[in-house]
Amino acid sequence: MPPPRATACSPRGSPSPPRSGTKRLVATLTYNEAHVLGILLRAEDTGRACTATTLIAQTRLLKSQMNKVLTTLEGKGFLLRMRSEADKRVILIHLTEAGKAAYLAEHEHIAAILNQLIDTLGEDKTRALTDGINEAVSALEHLV
Repeated sequence: MPPPRATACSPRGSPSPPRSGTKRLVATLTYNEAHVLGILLRAEDTGRACTATTLIAQTRLLKSQMNKVLTTLEGKGFLLRMRSEADKRVILIHLTEAGKAAYLAEHEHIAAILNQLIDTLGEDKTRALTDGINEAVSALEHLV
């Protein structure tokens, strides 16, 4: 009998039991929300304008996924969508002060978690872990 195929649930194909006490390390933003806010912040710092199309190209999200992320972030007051003065067909996406503050707070929180990890594992083990993760990501990118 062949071994069970891996699924998103677990490496052996059977669903993982729910872990009690499981919590998100970051609670304010999803990964995609933070990614979009980070792109908008860097664009703002360099004076570049962003549209949904440019964000889709940078994040590799589907148009429907990006629309959902933008709608959520707009609802939280983290970004504004405004028509371009130069071309009324273009919708420009701007980061609000609340969006900037949320992104920077989340970024600071993640940096603190990483510093705790380094303190716990030590720099050598953390570097080895990082190298292993980067190698796995690279291998997976070649599969997709």
